[in-house]
Amino acid sequence: MMILIIDANILIGELLRQRGRELLRHKQILIYAAEKVLEETNDTLILHLKRIS
Repeated sequence: MMILIIDANILIGELLRQRGRELLRHKQILIYAAEKVLEETNDTLILHLKRIS
């Protein structure tokens, strides 16, 4: 098992890429992120979605 500790920039970048989303869903990867990182990621992704819609 691989353990990753990520920040918001990395998480956002990976969520925006198909390969990144596949890696984040991999069963042998355990991801840790602070609650602040998750909030920042959510806010940034909402902004991205508003721009493309």
